[in-house]
Amino acid sequence: MIFDYLYYKLNQATLKGSLKDVSNIAVPAYISCLIAANLLVLNAFLAKTTSIPFLFSNAKLAGFFCLGLILVFKLYYNQKRIESVLQKHSVEDNRQRVKGNIFISVYVAVSFLLIFAVAFFKPGQLNH
Repeated sequence: MIFDYLYYKLNQATLKGSLKDVSNIAVPAYISCLIAANLLVLNAFLAKTTSIPFLFSNAKLAGFFCLGLILVFKLYYNQKRIESVLQKHSVEDNRQRVKGNIFISVYVAVSFLLIFAVAFFKPGQLNH
């Protein structure tokens, strides 16, 4: 599953940083923020191009949504599942590791760059 690999890669990055002591909390928060950003971009794009309402206009609702996602991922990735994910993906060779790092880096970059793309997107401007 893609979330498992994302968890593995973010866990490896967290273990190399200053949050290595709380990686079991930080990694679900990172994944939740990425998923929330993806859903925000998707909802914003649909709100700009269709009659679907923008669901995150209320800051409290958006905050509760993010906290809920963090809670869901924290509950999903219990200690048993974390050990299974780490064991499954720890056998990757150097070539797979590099490809995985590139994939995750591009995913994270695109996730946040799309926020700006949607913010500056003007409906109807593409049809000249």
